[in-house]
Amino acid sequence: MKHDKKWIIKHYGKEFYQTNFKEDSKNINRITAIKEGKGYQYAKDVDKCPRDDTREAAIKKGWGYEYARDIDKCPRDDTRIATIEDGNGCEYAHDIDKCPRDDTREAAIEEGKGYIYARDVDKCPRDDTREAAIEERYGYEYARDIDKYPRNDTRKAAIEEDCNYEYAKYIDKIKVKDI
Repeated sequence: MKHDKKWIIKHYGKEFYQTNFKEDSKNINRITAIKEGKGYQYAKDVDKCPRDDTREAAIKKGWGYEYARDIDKCPRDDTRIATIEDGNGCEYAHDIDKCPRDDTREAAIEEGKGYIYARDVDKCPRDDTREAAIEERYGYEYARDIDKYPRNDTRKAAIEEDCNYEYAKYIDKIKVKDI
């Protein structure tokens, strides 16, 4: 049953009506924006602050990363999970978490960004990111930028990547005592 303006004001009060139903109400515009899938844009341009309803709408439309970056301006589990599902776990870790986490590292490895995660987020060697980098054909780069010393697995990968000359010239010359 649809009620008219008078009935709503009589039963719920004028303030309730103005907040929830008045045509030019900010709330009606928010509800419309959310229904149209524009929760991120509304939060950014109109609310200029985070709200649960606009965040949920943004996440549903694949804007979780942007919402966390531009509106929340801090990490949250719901935006992180949505961003990982959208294939941007590496970017979320780098730009929003600003620190390594197991869930974003696993996502980055699945996304084929193990080398980038190790270089930009972990900033140190790990077996799982090294293995991923080798699979991604970044063995030479991993040895050069992250390990910073020669290893048999990265050397073998460099040969397969046609980077054996560069590996020999820049990586193999590093002595264990230089580390």
